[in-house]
Amino acid sequence: SFYQRSGWNRIGVLTSTDATGQDADKTIAEILAMPEHRSAQIVATEHFGTGDLSVAAQMTRLKAANVQALIIWTTGSPLGTVLHAMRDVGLDVPLVTTAGNLLRSQMIGYAGIMPSELLVAAPPVIVGSRLPNGPIKRSIAAFSNEYKHLGLRPEIGHAGIWDSTLMFVAALKKYGTDITPAQLRDYYNGIRDWPGLWGTFDFQA
Repeated sequence: SFYQRSGWNRIGVLTSTDATGQDADKTIAEILAMPEHRSAQIVATEHFGTGDLSVAAQMTRLKAANVQALIIWTTGSPLGTVLHAMRDVGLDVPLVTTAGNLLRSQMIGYAGIMPSELLVAAPPVIVGSRLPNGPIKRSIAAFSNEYKHLGLRPEIGHAGIWDSTLMFVAALKKYGTDITPAQLRDYYNGIRDWPGLWGTFDFQA
């Protein structure tokens, strides 16, 4: 894994207590339980409420666990709370967080409290200009151009609904506006090798 190749075997996890955080706890545990990740281990897991004003206690315990990297699964202002706590307790290790935080205004606002290394598992749309020429890069270019015509610079939230919207519009073009639920389901089930902003969709597989 990327963590292991980077020499990070002692992982700390801090997730929110909402449904998103609970799902992240489950997924992270399942991934690290795989044989190929056996050298990496979660040495400390902490939780916090998205409305909490401080996570200093949790961050202090993570620092005491001698973590080599952190996974922080939350978005928006709670991430700022976490970054403040990291700075306040003097914990500066690589931080991995969700793509939901890929907002320019947010990143600019947090510039003064960022750790030395912030990593985000981002979809192709975030690095479209660096992709090799092909159908995905063309899809991203079309998306960017549509917003450029409107005088807007799209963010991750705009990209989140783009692919599903185009698929739905394509289904309407095929069946008309009186499309039935069964027809819509069949259309989606037939999608294969659809190049989108988030990768290639294949509902047949």
